[in-house]
Amino acid sequence: MPLSEALRTLLSHLYLEFGYPSDQYKRRPKELNRFVRTWNELADRHDAPSEVLHYIVTKRKNDEWVTFDGKHKRLQSMPDDFLTPEQWGFLQEAYTEVLVQRNLGSDNLAFFPDLAKEIGRAFAVRSGRVVLPALLFAAIEAKRKRGEWIKLPGTRDKGIDFGDADQVAG
Repeated sequence: MPLSEALRTLLSHLYLEFGYPSDQYKRRPKELNRFVRTWNELADRHDAPSEVLHYIVTKRKNDEWVTFDGKHKRLQSMPDDFLTPEQWGFLQEAYTEVLVQRNLGSDNLAFFPDLAKEIGRAFAVRSGRVVLPALLFAAIEAKRKRGEWIKLPGTRDKGIDFGDADQVAG
């Protein structure tokens, strides 16, 4: 999604104004839609929510995006008892089958709905429990940010503990 410097500045100001870190938008689809609708109106564009979110996440990962410096809207973290220990194991198996074997990271669940549905199906088959893919993604992200989730083969540990997702700036 190529943007001029003026549009990039506009998008970053709007992002800060809305106050939701990009990681939260998967669990806040109404807020993402409202954010992108406002963006499209202000910028006279027709970008899809997934395109805007992908742009922001990519820029953030390359340290090219604004941060909230702790001044963002908080989202309650995913409780560990959301799944039983056995169900966490089933989710890890599903994750390994759907993503790790394809050498894909968890962020792909946010951008590719078919992958998220596949995780949901694989988890349901193993556990007998149907859980919305967005909730499974949120659970995976919470564990990943605490360093408690499966790493892709060949990725190096940067020694960074992200802590709770709510404590991570933008």
